Parts: sequence; structure tokens; C-alpha cells
Amino acid sequence: MKLTTITILSSLTLVLSTLYSCRKETIPIQDDTTSYGTCDCEEIPAIDGYSIGYTYVFDAQYSFWPSVNPNNDNQLIFCEWSGNGIQKTIYRYDATSQEKEAIYTGDLLSAPQWGRQNDIVFTSVDGHVWKMNLDGSGLAQVTQGGQFHHPRFNDTGDQIMTYHAFVDPKDHHQGKIFDLNGSLLDSISQPTQKGHWLGNATFISAYADVLQAIDMNSKDVIAEYTNGNTDKPIMDVVWLNDAELVFTNNDGIFKLNIWTQSLDRIRCACSSRSYRFGTVSQSGDRILYQKTTLTPAGGTMLNEKSELVWVDLDGTEMAL
Repeated sequence: MKLTTITILSSLTLVLSTLYSCRKETIPIQDDTTSYGTCDCEEIPAIDGYSIGYTYVFDAQYSFWPSVNPNNDNQLIFCEWSGNGIQKTIYRYDATSQEKEAIYTGDLLSAPQWGRQNDIVFTSVDGHVWKMNLDGSGLAQVTQGGQFHHPRFNDTGDQIMTYHAFVDPKDHHQGKIFDLNGSLLDSISQPTQKGHWLGNATFISAYADVLQAIDMNSKDVIAEYTNGNTDKPIMDVVWLNDAELVFTNNDGIFKLNIWTQSLDRIRCACSSRSYRFGTVSQSGDRILYQKTTLTPAGGTMLNEKSELVWVDLDGTEMAL
């Protein structure tokens, strides 16, 4: 198998809100040895003495950034990376026929998203959002001026939330909403690098260790959660329904009721295993993740594997 070696330095609703009010309690994530049980994930050991960090050896088939067809769980898009530069290839995959088709190759900066109206959007190296059809045709620029990253479709697939990057949040709204013709429709002040729409009226924003549910009509934060540990930031979040969501951090995958603040860990993680870029099934009972696994390869070498896996809400994991 061909390997590429690179050295990297170490380094919702308002009705429910009237019932539960705007809960802003800190609910610490518990240690592995408490009610969540012992984690089977083995930490990567620190390097003794002075070091510039581990050298990562990437698997030749590096699959990442999945996005499930919101109309059909058996269809998805994802990316593969050769290990060189930022050029990536977007593939469309049908799990029923097991057919895989390359539809676009280019310098992508953020994960492509599949919308309900069968458009695909992504941010390119130029900092703009682009759209295209499912076969890669019809490529067109959506945003103009500025840098707009991490586009997220609303439920109907006719609007995208973007993160307005490299601006002072005191002077600019960080979340910008566009239609697919590039018209600016609305904005919010919260950071939106990581987030997910619930229908068309509520957006969950993740920043550091904080989650905020935002009513898109009033722009009010109607619910909030923090785990109280900025060393373990929230990496990813998706809605399951109008009360429950699932997020990931360095400790694993967690299911949270945003109103009651009840928290359960679905699956554990550590420095050798992580889950990112979740995309939820139509029924809301499982999430497709990019799973990254690191294994020692002798000395300061680590093998890095990235694959796509379905994770059920009971923690059962199944490779795509």
C-alpha cells in the first residue's frame, strides 16, 4: 500500500424554552472511570525529551468529510486525499449498489454538503462558497467578497449558513446566511464554524466548550450548554430532534438534551481515536462520522487512518 509521510508539529423551539427556561448550567463531562465506565481507547504516549513532535504516516486511502443525502441514507458524498497539499476529490457513493464516482477534484477548504434539493456546496481555496450538481456539473460561485467558510444547508436546502472568517466579531456578524444565488439574507453574531440547522428556524452553534441554540427569527439564544473545560472543545454537533443533539470532543461522542441538560456518552475517544464531521440519518437514530485512528509505528512515527463509520445511539459502530 502506498503511504505518504508528513511531519506535523505537536501542538427548539420557543415553546419548550418556556417550559424549561434558558438553561445555562455547566454540566462537567465525567471521568472515564465514573458512570460512563472505562474507556477502551489507548492514549498516544508523550515523547520523552525534546522533540518537534510525531511524524504522521497517512493511509493511502484517506476518506473523510462525509455528507449523507438528506433524502436517502444509502447515498452520500465524501472526500479522499492523497496526502499532498490541499487538493481533494469529492466522491458520490451509493451503499446499495456500492458504486463510487469521482465528481470533483480541487482545493477544498471545508467539507462539502449535500442539500435536500440535490445541490452540493463547499468552500474553495479562494474563500468563497461554490455550488454544483450531483454529477459535478454546473459549478458556480455563490458568495462574493470576504471569506465564507463551512457552509451548512437548512432543512429545505434553499439557504446556507456560513462562517464569515477573518473579521472582528465586534464589528461584523460571524454567521451569514445566503440563498444559492448568492443573495445575503440574514446574519447572526454567534460563530458558526461548527453547527447544524434544526428545520429552518433554529441553529445550533458550537464554539470552544459551548453550545448555543439560536432562534433564527428573534436571533435570541434560547438554550445553552457548556462542559466547563476549554481544553476539550466541542468539535462537531448535529441535531437528532427538537430536544436532543449529539456532539463530539476529545473524550468521545455525547448525546445531550439541550433543555433538560441530561448527558450520556455514546462512545469514548482519546488521543488515538476521534470522531468528526457527523451527518445524521433521516430517522435520527445514527450518525455517519469520519473516524481517525492513530497507531504507533516505532520511534516517533504514527500511522494515521481515516475511515467512514456509522455510529448508532447505543454506541454500536459499523464501517461504511
